[in-house]
Amino acid sequence: MINVSIGKMLKLESPEYTKAEQVWDYLYAEDMARALYLICEKGINNSIYCVGSGKEKVLIEYIEEIRNQINPNLKLKIGDKDYEKNQVMNLSVDISDLTRDTGFIPKIDFKEGIKRTIDWYKEKE
Repeated sequence: MINVSIGKMLKLESPEYTKAEQVWDYLYAEDMARALYLICEKGINNSIYCVGSGKEKVLIEYIEEIRNQINPNLKLKIGDKDYEKNQVMNLSVDISDLTRDTGFIPKIDFKEGIKRTIDWYKEKE
């Protein structure tokens, strides 16, 4: 969703979305890499760790932030697509075990992470 949204919005296209009611947990790639490093360095053998930011938002909030950083006037087509059969509505995680065992705390929030991602897309063009 993020890659398609950025690509289309940078072309001033309005992507179609579901009602965007899903709950997501976003983690920037740099934080993911740091989490994996800490798991390797400090994780407890045979433990299973959920990796994410530990902070969830409704999908529409992520979509609006992407749009606002690219072009606040771009119309969003929210609700134009149907949900897929068996749509997963919640992709949030509890990172308390990860934080306790490794000290991992995300450093890059969605607003900053998506800004960096948009800038990367612009440089690619």
